[in-house]
Amino acid sequence: MSIVSKASRILFVTAAAAASLGQARAEQAQPNILWITSEDNGPHLGCYGDSFAVTPN
Repeated sequence: MSIVSKASRILFVTAAAAASLGQARAEQAQPNILWITSEDNGPHLGCYGDSFAVTPN
């Protein structure tokens, strides 16, 4: 292998490792948020008279 090829490989591996470590640290600082979206289910809720879907309100 030529020196340029070895240097390119080492540089790529080092950059990938640095990027993954930075990403791991950034993910730890953020809170865990779960966003659930449900559309077009208004008439299918127990509170709107649907007897199949038993909901508390």
